[in-house]
Amino acid sequence: MARSWMRWSSVFVGCLMATGCGDAGTSGARGEVQVQVPRATGSRNEIFREASARHGVREDVLLAHAYLMGRFEAPAAEEHGPAEVRDGHIHVPRFGVMHLTAEQVTQGARATGLSEAQVREELEANVLAAAALLRASINEAVGTGQTPGWEHYRTAGVKLTGFQEPRAAEGYAEELMTLLGRGLDFTTPDGERLSFSAVEALAREVDTVQQSATAPGEYPPMSWVAAHPNNYIVGRNGGSVKFVLVHVTEGGYWGTIDWFSQANPPQASTQYVIQSSTGNITQMVSEANAAWHAGNEYYSLNSIGIEHEGYLNSPSTWYTEAMYRSSASLVCAIAKKYGIPVDQQHIIGHYQVPDPYLLSASTAPGTNAQVQAAPSNWGGASNHYDPGFAGSGWNWSYYLGLIRDCVNAASLSPVIIDSNANNNDPARARIEVSANWTSASSTAGYYGTGYFYASTAPVSDGANFWFYLPTAATRTVDAWWTTGGNRSTTANFIAFDAAGTKLGTAYANQQLNGGKWNTLGTYNFSAGWNKVVLSRWTTEGYVVVADAVRIR
Repeated sequence: MARSWMRWSSVFVGCLMATGCGDAGTSGARGEVQVQVPRATGSRNEIFREASARHGVREDVLLAHAYLMGRFEAPAAEEHGPAEVRDGHIHVPRFGVMHLTAEQVTQGARATGLSEAQVREELEANVLAAAALLRASINEAVGTGQTPGWEHYRTAGVKLTGFQEPRAAEGYAEELMTLLGRGLDFTTPDGERLSFSAVEALAREVDTVQQSATAPGEYPPMSWVAAHPNNYIVGRNGGSVKFVLVHVTEGGYWGTIDWFSQANPPQASTQYVIQSSTGNITQMVSEANAAWHAGNEYYSLNSIGIEHEGYLNSPSTWYTEAMYRSSASLVCAIAKKYGIPVDQQHIIGHYQVPDPYLLSASTAPGTNAQVQAAPSNWGGASNHYDPGFAGSGWNWSYYLGLIRDCVNAASLSPVIIDSNANNNDPARARIEVSANWTSASSTAGYYGTGYFYASTAPVSDGANFWFYLPTAATRTVDAWWTTGGNRSTTANFIAFDAAGTKLGTAYANQQLNGGKWNTLGTYNFSAGWNKVVLSRWTTEGYVVVADAVRIR
């Protein structure tokens, strides 16, 4: 690219660094603190300074935009090709480190006098075009040569993203202002340092969704932005959740959310998107519905997809501790809910999905060795390699270890099966009684909101307290009931494992010890849905009370 403009534009650099050339953050009348931008050296730094100087826009805003959109990385060339049907992370074509849309490339070329090819392909031209577009947006708001405030930079920054989804645009705007208020000190994979000082006027407390702790096995906090209805189907068309698919966005967090919320050509979406820097989660498709993300219809119908912000070629930049832990917490809850084993044949990378045009669509996930031996057979119809070819990049042992520890911790926590189904976690507990059992709350001392009772009789019509264990375990069983003179003195509580094998029977006098937990016994339960049954088959002339059972 011709660099003739750099010589004459450098005269503006001193103006920008010293006074901001009238930009936000420098006007004494506004009471804002002047920013002293570090004079780091290197080709990118020179390019951002020159673009800032030529168009009279803040260098820190340009740097912040490039950082938020892609950590100074340009989208992969393959993302600019034709849309691929029903596959994840095929985004709207974007170009260069500033992630300009095709329309912005045309506008930026016109504004700078450069060719569209230069704006698409050359770093200098791409940043220069973005600076010109940013300046044009500011001029529309405040007039040519007028002093913009931070609200104008916020609006212009959003416009530069090209986002259509309002919540994605607002999310970007908040992060732009937060980053400017915090400052940046970032080193690219090739060793160039890009930095700017914090703008004191924008300093704020960082408040992220994921800061609160989540109990093991519970779904972590998340936001909701609905994917466009074109990008998923209601229901699963006969499928069920058997897998979790790990993806990498090959783009930014907010850009991915914006793309999935549109009627995009490949009809792509996933259930969840996770942010690299914070671990924040946005859900976009209900787990009850099938999102198109695998490049293989069988796997899309039988899985939950999770997009992780980043680029698979830069794992050290994007695969953060915050993202690993947030994702592991989410997958732990999913695994617990659906009984998914914690291994790399069920929690898998996109690269393990069979190509349905070369293999049977329902072929088992490929192993790392299989993928290495025949890459074209895997990664779905588009042969994607995320989150890293044949297991590289993504720390699978660490990630699965986090999930496994969480699932194990969740299995150790007590499970309470209440007589009121609304009080139960359906992933762990459920109550099952016939119409012969009566719901009541007339006797005090019940657990929760009431209890069931039924007359004793020689019939197989017990109250079934079901509970799920992800792994085989020895557990103690407690029961809660209300007392009364008509209660059975020989109420039978029978324990069964997930295979239906009887483990033992405990007899309880329900005329005594009501309104508290009573230990029935300890048993070796198996993985899966076990149960404790309160039988009606005992001495007639009484009632048995099915209130609550605790497994600990």
